[in-house]
Amino acid sequence: MPLAKPRTRYLSPLFSRSHPPAPAPAPAPAPFHHRHPQLKRLYAGQSSPYVQHPTQRSDPSDPHSPLLSRVSGPTDKPLSTLTLGQFWSEIVTKFAERPALISRHEPASQHGEASSSSALSSGSDAVRWSFAEMNQHIRKLIKGLLGIGVRKGDRVGVVMMNSSAYGALQWALAEIGAIMVTLNPAYSPGELKKALRHVGASTLIIVPSLRGSNYVSALNDLLPSLKGAAHKGDKSIIEEESLPELRRLVLVDNLDNRPKGWESTSVLGQQGKTFRDAVDELNGRCIDYRELLKDSSARDYEKPDFMDVINLQLTSGTTGRPKAVALSSHNLLNNGISIGDTLKLTPSDVLCNVPPLFHCFGLVLGNLAAWTHGSSVVYAAEGFDPVRSLRAASEERCTALHGVPTHFIAQLEVLESLQEHYEDPSKYPLPQGVREGERFDLTPLRTGLTSGSTVPIELMKRIMDPKKMGAKEQTVVYGQTETSPVSFGCDIDAPVERRCETVGRIYPHAHAKIVDPNDPEGKVLPVGTAGELCTAGYIVMKGYYQEPEKTAEVLQRHQCEPEIQWMRTGDVAVMDEEGYVRIVGRSKDIIIRGGENLFPVTIENCIDLLPGVATNAVIAVPDEKYGETVGVFISRGHGTKVDSVTIRKHVKENVSGQSAPAWVWYLGEDGVPAEFPKTASGKIQKVILREWAKELVAQGQGKTTS
Repeated sequence: MPLAKPRTRYLSPLFSRSHPPAPAPAPAPAPFHHRHPQLKRLYAGQSSPYVQHPTQRSDPSDPHSPLLSRVSGPTDKPLSTLTLGQFWSEIVTKFAERPALISRHEPASQHGEASSSSALSSGSDAVRWSFAEMNQHIRKLIKGLLGIGVRKGDRVGVVMMNSSAYGALQWALAEIGAIMVTLNPAYSPGELKKALRHVGASTLIIVPSLRGSNYVSALNDLLPSLKGAAHKGDKSIIEEESLPELRRLVLVDNLDNRPKGWESTSVLGQQGKTFRDAVDELNGRCIDYRELLKDSSARDYEKPDFMDVINLQLTSGTTGRPKAVALSSHNLLNNGISIGDTLKLTPSDVLCNVPPLFHCFGLVLGNLAAWTHGSSVVYAAEGFDPVRSLRAASEERCTALHGVPTHFIAQLEVLESLQEHYEDPSKYPLPQGVREGERFDLTPLRTGLTSGSTVPIELMKRIMDPKKMGAKEQTVVYGQTETSPVSFGCDIDAPVERRCETVGRIYPHAHAKIVDPNDPEGKVLPVGTAGELCTAGYIVMKGYYQEPEKTAEVLQRHQCEPEIQWMRTGDVAVMDEEGYVRIVGRSKDIIIRGGENLFPVTIENCIDLLPGVATNAVIAVPDEKYGETVGVFISRGHGTKVDSVTIRKHVKENVSGQSAPAWVWYLGEDGVPAEFPKTASGKIQKVILREWAKELVAQGQGKTTS
């Protein structure tokens, strides 16, 4: 229910306004959340000063009793109560002429408009928008969306990767109050249909193809009515019995006029297909995204509230059916602000946003963290490409670079292979995709996030190394889609060990505790004890869309603090006396060998220290004697060709004998696939690795002998 007007608004210091001083001091008002019923329950327990490190003890009367793993984040900087649309207006007013978005793989004429002044002044054929120019596009897009019937509360599915249209839709749909549903481009037609039906999408915005996916063909299979007659002569209206709520299909061109060096790598692009070919194959039953920008009609529409859901992010679904996480402007905006604060972003920063926008990493940690601070965003490619990412970061003088560990490993492999080539071109070939004579200058690089999974310390050191990437202030954050997504982060000036071995400390306006996962009352465990991490505060989702039972499984209240709703993360963690948290594994990934719990992350970090290991993934392998034992898949890197005996010995000496892998497999060798199975966001899918392991064990392949 909307709040009564007028509404009190707290602006961050970045957008604070000056006011005449009050004639006399007034009594301090009650905390904001106490004056607004919508927030009272959400911020219960946050009216007292924050404690970012543990202070509660198991026996309050005994100062020497164990500290408990319970912390709360800073509350000195008020949360914003603006909607995303309102905050965007503030940003545009303040940073109008600053560069907002550079999309290197799209031509300046991408949207059928004249080249922007930013593109013309730079002599570039890529999309280059200032904040004012991006705002002009968004305002046109809002009119076009309203023109095709999109309204507040409508679910709009989006199947794209990083592009200017995606970035604009993030703000335009939020302004209308329509709910953007970020869909995984890797979905099969069947999975896409289930997702659209589950959220009741009225509109689908999609590109013709991405990488190996031909969405034109998939849409014809998914929507056989496209081949039939148009509804009352209107070819843009969809009538599909199996998807009764779907009414409109919008197609975004990602095939034509790609800039030189940034050509389409999608299946249709490689076949030489054009956007017109795609439209024709859909029998003309779609709306060209560019047509939305031509609607100049003025239309009234109901504005959303800052607590309204404006985004459904589907979980990766690597262990089951994806769930739609419902998030509001309040969730996303404040999390983006806090992430940008962690990185100390300013209007002078340029972020190369590599992670995909359908994932919270690209959408919030990337776009929102940058734009809320007036920083500009660079899209190097639709999907991850290590060479194009390095090229864009170099040519655009990027100061920040985001990615999951596998992204950085691939980029460092290119840099190291390129260095070898220039030292001895007769022995080492030019890396694929690199232009002859090309060098990547990353000297402006300062910071960024290497998150999404555990970051090996050796990888972080390579990222920080001035001779490689030189991002000395690279750091990590932690969270999950259900918490907007970030709940913990590590300062950019923290020791490198802290940035790799922990996920930092609790974020502003959030709570965290570590509990016994089998205790329904959520009793807090002592510091240094491993248990399930629970988080709370504004960061927590509204719930899983139309799944109250699933929501109740993860959002719980405990007798010890009944006023707070806790999110069960499913992650096993340990908190130290300073409030730093170390993630030691997923509950489902723990290896129970002969009754002893072994944490894959600990073993993986140990193996990553060995020369010749690019990355590795440890899993549980069924064992008749011990129940489970340790198996590991190794991706080889430069240098020494490490063997199984060395790996076992190294783990025995540095972790424990029980943790030493009994099974070792190398990617690309002895019939093992050459690459890790990954989600579209770059995370290794251990559920698939466990299936691989079953087959390999049955063949007796990979058994260690020492």
